[in-house]
Amino acid sequence: MDYSSLGLDDKLRSVNSLTSGTTIQSLGFENNYELPTGAINYTNLSKASRPYDAVVSLSGELGTFKDIQLAINYVNSIGGGTVFISNGTYIISEDITVYSNIRIVGEDQFSTILDFNNSTKYIKVIGTEENRLNNVIFEKFSIINSLAWESGFISVIYLDNIKFDSLYFGDCYDSSEKAVVRVKIYSVTNCTVKSCFSDNAGIISVENYCEKVSIVENLSKNALDTPITLIGGSGITISQNYILNCSLGISCDNSESIITENNIDTCLIGIRVLNGKKNIIIANNTISPDTNATAGVLIGTASGSECIISSNQIIGLWTTGISLVNGDKNIITSNIITGSTTGILIDANSDRNIVVANFLYGSATPITDSGSNTTAANNIVA
Repeated sequence: MDYSSLGLDDKLRSVNSLTSGTTIQSLGFENNYELPTGAINYTNLSKASRPYDAVVSLSGELGTFKDIQLAINYVNSIGGGTVFISNGTYIISEDITVYSNIRIVGEDQFSTILDFNNSTKYIKVIGTEENRLNNVIFEKFSIINSLAWESGFISVIYLDNIKFDSLYFGDCYDSSEKAVVRVKIYSVTNCTVKSCFSDNAGIISVENYCEKVSIVENLSKNALDTPITLIGGSGITISQNYILNCSLGISCDNSESIITENNIDTCLIGIRVLNGKKNIIIANNTISPDTNATAGVLIGTASGSECIISSNQIIGLWTTGISLVNGDKNIITSNIITGSTTGILIDANSDRNIVVANFLYGSATPITDSGSNTTAANNIVA
C-alpha cells in the first residue's frame, strides 16, 4: 500500500499485511497508529495518526479529496485544522471559500499548483464587520493564470491574523486592464506576507482599515504594474523585499508605513508616496532605474508630508533622485544619489523641508529648490 500522498511516515507506508483494527505501537512506530475497520481511509485514521486533517490529491485515492473546496468544508466542519494539497496542477473553475482556523499548505511551493485558467475566479476569505474571521494560513503552493485583478486572486476582508508564506504567483496579469493581479486585503489586522515569489504578477494590495501588516523577504520580477500597493492602513512594514523590473516598485497612498531595506531594481519609479499620512519612513533602500526612469523616491500630491527619507542609495540615470511635489516638513538626510539629472527636486508648492548631509554625485543639477522655507546644509556635491 502506498501512503505517500497522505503525508504519513515511511514506516507506515511499508505496512501492507496488517488486519483491520490492528494496533501497531508494538512494532516500534513513533506514534500509535491504528488502522480503521474496513478500507483504509485517511480521514478515518485517529487524529494522532495523521499529520493533516484533510489531504487533497489529483487521484482522490485512499480517502483523500479530489476537490479543494470539499476538503476545506470538511476541516471547517470539525472546527478547523490543516488542508494538505499534494503536488500536481489543479484547475480551478469555481471560487474557493476559506473559513476561520484553516491552514492550507501545499507539498511544494512550485509543484503544488492552483491554475485559475485565465479566469476571474478567486480564493475568498470574507467575514463581516460584525463577524470577523480569524486565523488563516496559506503556505507553500502556486497560483497561476489569474485575471481576478478587481477582487485579487486571494481576497481577504474582515479578518484577524493571516499569514501568506512561501507562495508563488505567476502569469497573473490582465492585459486588457493593464493590471497585475495580487492578494488583496481589506480591514485586516495582523497580516504577514513572507518569502513569496511573483513573476508577471503582483504580491499584495493593502487597502483601507488594515493594521499591523508585515511584508518581508519577498521577491517580485517582471510586474508590468506595481507589485506592492498600499491604499490606506497603518502600522505597515515593507522590508527586505527584492523587486526587479517593474513600472513602480512600491506605491504608498494614504498609509502609515515603514519602507526599509528593500532592493528595487530596473523600475520607472522606485517608491511613490501619495496623499501620505504623517511619519512615513523610507530608509536604507537601494533603488536603480530602468531606461527613462522618473524618480527614485517621489513624494507628492498634497499632504505627502512629514516623511523621513534617510540613508537610501539611489543609483543611476534618474530624471530625479528624490522629488517632492506638494511635500511639507519632510526630512531628507544621509542619502547617496548618483547619476541623476537632478539629485533632489523640491517644487514650488513644498514648504519647510530639511535637506541635510546627502551625498550627490554626478548630477547635472544636484539640488533644485523652488520651495519655501527650506533648510539645506552639509550636502556633499561631487
